[in-house]
Amino acid sequence: MDIKSKTENQELEMVVKNSPNLVNIASPDGMMTFLNEAGQKMLGISQAEVEGYSIMNAFPKNLQEKLSKEMLPALQEKGFWEGDLQYQNAKTKKKIDVHSKCFSIKDEKTGKVKFYVNESSDITEKKRIEKIVENEREKFKTFFDSSNDAIMTLSPPDWKFSDGNAEAIRMFEVKDVKELISLSPVDLSPKNQPNGNPTSLEAKKYIMQALKDGKVSFEWVHKRYEGGNFPARVSLVRIKVKGDDFVMVTVRDTSEEKEIAKKIEERAKNLEKINGLMVGRELKMIELKKEITELKKRLSKK
Repeated sequence: MDIKSKTENQELEMVVKNSPNLVNIASPDGMMTFLNEAGQKMLGISQAEVEGYSIMNAFPKNLQEKLSKEMLPALQEKGFWEGDLQYQNAKTKKKIDVHSKCFSIKDEKTGKVKFYVNESSDITEKKRIEKIVENEREKFKTFFDSSNDAIMTLSPPDWKFSDGNAEAIRMFEVKDVKELISLSPVDLSPKNQPNGNPTSLEAKKYIMQALKDGKVSFEWVHKRYEGGNFPARVSLVRIKVKGDDFVMVTVRDTSEEKEIAKKIEERAKNLEKINGLMVGRELKMIELKKEITELKKRLSKK
C-alpha cells in the first residue's frame, strides 16, 4: 500500500470512528466485525462484545422478520437498502428509531457478498416531533371539519382558494371543494363593497395587510355562487407551510345577526315613539287637571 492510500484509509477510519451515526460492518452470516463508538453507545454493547455479535440481536423481535424478508433480499440482489428501522439497546431495552443505509460489498470474481456495511442515524427526536405535528394536524382537521364558520385557505400567487371545509361548501352553495378552489374571494363577492370601492382592490388590500401584520378582521359582503349577497365578518390569518406564506380565511355569515339587530333597532324606535306619545298624554292630563282645578276655584267664588 502506497503512502497516499494509507493516509486516505487512516482519514476514512477517523471519520467512521468519530461519526455521530452508527457505522457497522457485518459478515455474510450477519455477525458483526466492526462497530464504531457511536454504535456501541446506541446498542449498549462494549468493544469486547462487538466481535461475533449477531446483527439480528440489535433489533426488536417484531422487526427481525422484516429484515429477513425485505432488507437481506434487497442487499443480495441490488446491493443497497434504505429505510427506517428500530434498534433496541441491549442494556436498557430502550428502542431507538433510526434511518439506515445498508450496502453489500461483493467479491468481484464470484459475485458473492463479502460483508455488509450499515450507517444508521438516530431519528428518535425527529419521530417525536413528527408525532406532535401529526397530533396537532389531527386537532386542526377536527376543528376545520366541524366548524360552524366557513374556513378556507388562500394560496399565492393569485390568492385563489386552495381548500375549504364543509361549511364553506354549504355557505357559498358550491358543488364541492373542486369547484371552490377554482374561485377566489372576488368571485364570491359583489363587484363593489358597501363603501363604494371595487371588491378586487379591497380584497387585495386586506390580504396584503394580513401578510404584513399576521392577521386582520373586517366586515364584508359576500355572495353565493349562484347569486344572492349576504353580510359577513371575515378574519384573515397568515400561516406558513414549508416556508411559504398562505392565508387562512374564516367567514361568518352575519345575516341573522344583522336581521336581529335591525329588528331590535326598529323595536327601539317604536318604543321611543310610544314613550313619546305617553309622555305627551301625561302632559295633557296634567294641563287638563290644572284647568279643572281653576274652574272649580272660579265656581266656588261665585
